[in-house]
Amino acid sequence: MKRILFFIFCSVAITTNAQQKETVYSIVEEIHDKSWYETQFQLWEKEALEGLNTPNAWYNYYAACRALINLSENEERSKYAERGKEIAKEFLELHEGTFEAHYVAMWSSGLSNKATDQMWKAYKINPDDPRLFDDLLIAYEIEQNATKRLEMAQKMIGSNYLANGVMQWGYNVLSEVQENGIVLSAGDNDTYALWLNNYGMNHRPDVTILNIHMLFLPEYREKNFNSLGIPPIETDKPSLSEVIAHVMRNTKDQPVHIATTAYHCLEDASIDSNLYLTGLTYQYSEKPLDNHSLLRRNFEQRFMLDYLKVKFTTHQMDQIAQSFDATYLASMVKLYKMYEATGESRKMNELAVLMEKVGENSEMSEEIQKIIH
Repeated sequence: MKRILFFIFCSVAITTNAQQKETVYSIVEEIHDKSWYETQFQLWEKEALEGLNTPNAWYNYYAACRALINLSENEERSKYAERGKEIAKEFLELHEGTFEAHYVAMWSSGLSNKATDQMWKAYKINPDDPRLFDDLLIAYEIEQNATKRLEMAQKMIGSNYLANGVMQWGYNVLSEVQENGIVLSAGDNDTYALWLNNYGMNHRPDVTILNIHMLFLPEYREKNFNSLGIPPIETDKPSLSEVIAHVMRNTKDQPVHIATTAYHCLEDASIDSNLYLTGLTYQYSEKPLDNHSLLRRNFEQRFMLDYLKVKFTTHQMDQIAQSFDATYLASMVKLYKMYEATGESRKMNELAVLMEKVGENSEMSEEIQKIIH
């Protein structure tokens, strides 16, 4: 899903490392500032074109370019996008038959039949390479192959694919969703967190997870719409917002939630006015919804929050996990004010400590301090 639109919470603090060749990971796994990727791009370009010319050099060369595509805008973004295509093509011509060459060819092809062909070529060379696990899970999700989907989700859990904070976030999102509900996600890691908990851990098997971007794939959309009783979308080229609205308005008696990480995809004011923040999601309801009681229920009875207080593990993705921690803050502020209004000082003070801890690494830090002091 590295090819699905990736968004980065601006609350994440980005670090810079020494200017030497380093392994370049997808920005859904590890994030640096733009200058770091520019340096890595130049270093690995030299290594690929003038140095050892190894598959590893070409892989990192492309990975740096890929990151710059995501971190650039306008003409610069187009420049890196074009160069990325050239790198992938040159890499495959020089090193066809290597896992890395076919993986990069897949990575550069988006969600397409060509990408699928390259994925299976890479899989045949090294089926146990963890870099392929998420792509295989996506393929099995599109096919609705429950057996293989379970197997791959458990492999990702076993390989410690996601940071603990991201996994815990996914657990709490699913815990929040109403019985037999649907939850919409939009990115890479938020979707993986839900899938791994739902499929791999069998947490909330009654909940259906739909990735908004994947709903543009006919096979994925048709299978899910048929199973949920949602009529086809009549518009030829619907926008993200129109897809969200169509799901929300056509799910009969099933509650629909949209994760706060996917809220940025919504531009329909008529839908927005029917969304109620219930914790880590917004629940859609055309009738007034008592989301205050749901907020209280979720934080007091359903969420596991100790991981926000003390972290006992480290992971390559911990920096990204901080952005997921920050998604609690909006609902924490609401709940804090509810406790304040009802005179529940003990709960208010306990929540204030947690808000301060979570807010340390977010853009809401100053605002949180003003609220609780």
